[in-house]
Amino acid sequence: MYLFLPNLTQIQISFFFLFFFQFFAHTHKDDFCLHIPAADTSAPQQGSAKSFALLAPAISPVYQNNPAFRVMSLDTEQLSLLDYSQYYMDLVMATG
Repeated sequence: MYLFLPNLTQIQISFFFLFFFQFFAHTHKDDFCLHIPAADTSAPQQGSAKSFALLAPAISPVYQNNPAFRVMSLDTEQLSLLDYSQYYMDLVMATG
C-alpha cells in the first residue's frame, strides 16, 4: 500500500485524543478506516479502535466508479460530525 501509512497510523494511535475526525480523498473509493493498535503493542485498550477515517468518493469516474460526493454537517463547538448526506450517480443506470 502506501509507505507512509504505518507511521501515520502509529501517530494516530499514539495521539488518538487529539484527532476528532479525519477526512481523506483521492483514493477514488468510498471507504472508511478504523486504526487499531497491532497485537504486539502495549497500547492501552489494545484491540479497540483509536481513530476513524472517512475517505471521500471521487466526483470523476476515472476508475469506473460512480461519481459521488458528501455534504457534511459539523458541530463546530463540540468538534463533532453531526450527519452527512451522500449523493452519487449510477452510471450504468444513467447510460443504459
